[in-house]
Amino acid sequence: MQNYFQFKDLYKENKFVQAIQEANKALELMPKLASAYLYREQNLNQEALNDFTKAIELDPNLVQPYQNRANLLLDLNKDEEAIKDFQKVIQIDPNYINAYYNKFIALNKLGKYKDAVKDLNKVIELDSTYVNAYYQRGILHSNFGNNEECLKDYDRVIQLNPNHENCYFKRAMTLNMLGKTEDAVKDYKKVLSLNPNNANAYNNLANIFHTLGRDEEAINCYQKIIEIKPEEQDAYSNQAILLKNLGKNDEAINCYNKLIDLNPNDANPYFRRGFLLMQKNKIQSLQDFTKAIELNPSNKDAHYNKALLLNELGQEENALLSYQQVIKLDPKYQNAYFNQAIILRKLGKKEEALNSYNILLQMHPNTVEAYYNRAILLDEVGQKEKAIQDYNKAIELDPSYQRILLDELGRMDDALKNFNKVIELNPKDAKLYKCRADLMEKMGQNQKAFNDYQQAIDLDPQFINAYFNRALLYQKQKKYQEALNDLNKIIELDPKNASTFNRRGCIYHELEKDKEAMIDFNTSLLLDPNNPSTYNNRANLFSDQGLDQEALNDYNQSILLDPLSSFKYCNRGLLLKKQERNQEALNDFNKAIELDNKNEEAYNSRGNLYKELNKLDEAFKDYNKATELNPKYVNSLYNRGILYQNLGEKEKALKDYMLVLERNQAHSDTYNSRGNLYMNDGKMEQAIKDYNKAIEINPLNPLYLTNLGSLYYHQKDYIKAKNFFSLAQGCLEQIIDSKFKCRNLSSKNIIFIQSKLRLISEIDNQFQITKNNVAQFAKNNQINQQQEQAFLLEINKIQEQAASGMKPTNEQIDKNQQQQILDFLFKIEQEVKAIYDKLEKESKESKEKILQLESKVQKLEEQDSYQLEEELNLLKKPENFQSFLYYKSLFWRLYNYLHAMQLMSTNLFTINRDAMVESNSEKVADFLKTMSSTGSFIMGSVPIIGTTFNAINAALDYMVEKAKENKFQIRMQALTKIQQKFFVSPSEQEREIQFAAIALAKKQKPHNNDDCEQGALNPYIVKLSILESNYETNSESEYLKR
Repeated sequence: MQNYFQFKDLYKENKFVQAIQEANKALELMPKLASAYLYREQNLNQEALNDFTKAIELDPNLVQPYQNRANLLLDLNKDEEAIKDFQKVIQIDPNYINAYYNKFIALNKLGKYKDAVKDLNKVIELDSTYVNAYYQRGILHSNFGNNEECLKDYDRVIQLNPNHENCYFKRAMTLNMLGKTEDAVKDYKKVLSLNPNNANAYNNLANIFHTLGRDEEAINCYQKIIEIKPEEQDAYSNQAILLKNLGKNDEAINCYNKLIDLNPNDANPYFRRGFLLMQKNKIQSLQDFTKAIELNPSNKDAHYNKALLLNELGQEENALLSYQQVIKLDPKYQNAYFNQAIILRKLGKKEEALNSYNILLQMHPNTVEAYYNRAILLDEVGQKEKAIQDYNKAIELDPSYQRILLDELGRMDDALKNFNKVIELNPKDAKLYKCRADLMEKMGQNQKAFNDYQQAIDLDPQFINAYFNRALLYQKQKKYQEALNDLNKIIELDPKNASTFNRRGCIYHELEKDKEAMIDFNTSLLLDPNNPSTYNNRANLFSDQGLDQEALNDYNQSILLDPLSSFKYCNRGLLLKKQERNQEALNDFNKAIELDNKNEEAYNSRGNLYKELNKLDEAFKDYNKATELNPKYVNSLYNRGILYQNLGEKEKALKDYMLVLERNQAHSDTYNSRGNLYMNDGKMEQAIKDYNKAIEINPLNPLYLTNLGSLYYHQKDYIKAKNFFSLAQGCLEQIIDSKFKCRNLSSKNIIFIQSKLRLISEIDNQFQITKNNVAQFAKNNQINQQQEQAFLLEINKIQEQAASGMKPTNEQIDKNQQQQILDFLFKIEQEVKAIYDKLEKESKESKEKILQLESKVQKLEEQDSYQLEEELNLLKKPENFQSFLYYKSLFWRLYNYLHAMQLMSTNLFTINRDAMVESNSEKVADFLKTMSSTGSFIMGSVPIIGTTFNAINAALDYMVEKAKENKFQIRMQALTKIQQKFFVSPSEQEREIQFAAIALAKKQKPHNNDDCEQGALNPYIVKLSILESNYETNSESEYLKR
């Protein structure tokens, strides 16, 4: 409209007529546009269109009426008319950006994508920062499959607007489509950082996580969706599926419970919950399938699963009705005919059973199991020839069924004669040699079997089945490299042979090459995703790796694909037993026996379970049954021997162990268990021999090494014991670091052995530390000799107790026995620690006592120093001049005398910290009397110069009053004893001599200097001087020449 307001400019230019015309046009046009906007706000769309049209009539070159009418037409889905108006706007104003963008919207709605892209290109050309143009063009590029161009546009959008939630979402979708999953994950996480309630982002993120095998993270995403939308049924359903895949069936069941609460009329949650409950709660599962059928009677799988449950619950007639309903819904439902026939045979309705097999084989003529089962049934009704035909057909389809055929008919010798005749007639038929080789293998004539396999391969170098069966025979004989060579040849001939990858995976598993085994099992399943054998074998590998949930998932899938396989139920039962889900394990063992009552492994496994449940009679029955079915089956013999040993029936146990070793001389567990029996019976040499044999067969088994170490410990040969314990610890560390696997030891076994070795090591270290401390404390006088002997006696007593209680174990030790052993070792460890603590306590108390005595001596020395100073000051007074002279003379002579005694000692004095002398003469005797018992090291005698000593004593005797004579004699005797027993420092000795000299000086009676030479003690002083002079003259010691 701004053109119409140019009348002001015209007016200024004196163009009055034109100015008036423009003003009139504006006045006429403005009401129309204003009313049109008002009508549109009130949703009076037709009135708005009329006014926009009127405005256009008033001025056909005005942009706003066309643009606004086009937008209104676009809202009214009149896209073709809108496009015309947008085009008119562009015609009037070629740079009108919104006209191009809105025209793109209309073209996009009409599916005219190429024209739409052109308009977006124009928008971007006019405005390179127009975010929505890039975003919408990116979407169009994505729709065209131009993903690289699409990503460029999305990148530009995010560059212009880093918080564009929708663009991150779209870019994540494109990245995921291109296989750039990690980048896609980053974008979805960015979306969620911008909008934590974007349920679609969580859903797409969950899908990616599931694709990447990160199901736990996917489950968390679905949980977030549920938190955002508590009634989002798809989230519960998807979460339940993933929880089931992870084996978290209880949590999956909770999801289905919630789905049923949200929509009780949806059959699917009942069906899926029923499937999860089939093993856990058969009654509840049956009710769920019944409800699912009620809500959706055409659900054939619900009828089928209901039939399976009814059969397991013993309701065969009702199960038949359900199978018939399945067949009615799907006349080609193979398993329904198969299972129906099994029940009919069980009920004695053999003709009906035959008819069911006939119908099945007409529809599915390559069903091996049906031919085999029908052959058994035909044999039972007396149709032997037809039975043989069915057996032959089964063998033709699957050569492994030949063994079953021969077992059923029991005519191996006749079969061999027939093969020989046929080969004579047709010596160039490789298949005949292969079949005869299979028969030879069954008859135990392995070398002849190898010869025939080789002949078959010579005749047909590409005969895959001959290579395969020969590989099986090599594997049976543990000639693994030869087996691998044959399997590698098959893969060279047929790179897509799933069975060969499966078999090679089994051999790698036996060789403990887990990585290679896993690759082969996965490859096999990629080639044949419905092979139950591969799932079973991969489950075995998962189980050995301790990945129990993954193993259980594969066992379940294997059984689902092959519900009539006895050994698959047996394998799953073993895993459930390992997880202590005993009732479920028992159900599986029972099912395995029901499917094949000649499965010795199932009887043996059930026997082991009964043993753990303390149902010993049932255990013996199962072991006996397994042995009866296959006298060469060593596992049942071994387990029965273990049970006999546990019950104290040693002779029966030894007999079973002997039978095992007769059949398998490399059965290391038997040597170990027999070694345990011998050790507990005191037959150590025989035990050592068996342990060494077990270690020779399996040198990396930590259990065997620990048992031999325990035996040597029991014999108090601690060095050998420690060596074997160290070897066992090394093996354990390798197992934990996955350098090799110890297949017959469970994770609980390994944890037990690890705990046992740790306690033994700690006990041994504690013994050594405590013994060393006893010796050190005794050496440092912190304990006396009596205490030392008492401690050593107590340590040896505990060590003997540990040795006598060191018991061996086998791989089947239960957790209660394990705990008893660990508790015993822990008790020993605590007792040794108690001695150590007691030793530390007594040592500490001794140190504290010494510190107290040292403190006391220090105080006394301080007192002596003060007293000595006072006494000397008194002697130095003029009136005591003579006494002071006597003091000085006697002091140095006493000092030299005592010092000479030290130097002339035949033995060095040893420092004794407990012997601190009180210097006061009144306290010397009492202190020595108290402390003489605390000195641990009494020194040898010290040579004393008798004449000098006697001279001093004579002086003392002469001058000391009779009443006080004893006091000074005791003082000198105490000084001499100090020299004999204890080391005295020069300063201490000097103080003692000073006190003695002062005391003697005080006894010198005062007299005039003139009479000094006539003093009473002068003769003794002269005598001392002469003796001293003699020592100085005769001694070579410079210390005596003073």
